[in-house]
Amino acid sequence: AQNPKGDPARVLLDLKALDVHRDGTTKEFVQRLVLILNDRGAQMHDRVSTYYAAGEQVVEFRKARVLHPDGTSAEAKLSRFGEGEEPPGGGGYRGAAVDLPSISVGDVVEIEYVREDTRLSFFGDYFGRREVFQEEVPIDEKVLVLKLPLEKKIYLHQRNMEVQPVVKRDESSGAVTYVW
Repeated sequence: AQNPKGDPARVLLDLKALDVHRDGTTKEFVQRLVLILNDRGAQMHDRVSTYYAAGEQVVEFRKARVLHPDGTSAEAKLSRFGEGEEPPGGGGYRGAAVDLPSISVGDVVEIEYVREDTRLSFFGDYFGRREVFQEEVPIDEKVLVLKLPLEKKIYLHQRNMEVQPVVKRDESSGAVTYVW
């Protein structure tokens, strides 16, 4: 792949789909495909990590693999984090990570995980989200899907971005979906 700027990697797809439930809990699905463009990119992506709120969320890695240009792939050992944890004194976030098999230039890293609330947070029936649509490496496609009950009010604040969400109301299911 041409890489005149010397970028370490290129995000082919960054998809996040959030389902906000009536009680304020959420379930988030994340899928990322990243093309490795040089050795620095391979080093940056040899371990994939995210976070979860201890005692309030679980994270389950459902797919973590390296796709090689010759059509073969290497799978990582999948993990689940946060199950059965009691919330620590002041709450807090913990890391969840997967170590990937050996990565080379030209490989594609594919990750899928689900982060799900197991109980209401300290804030109760509240949902807040900050999503950044730019990274330090180029992104070919970024998709954010937000699905919530029709009766939930949402306040959107966008900065430095002209893209407006496509809004789809589904009276039969009682949900509204926003797609950026």
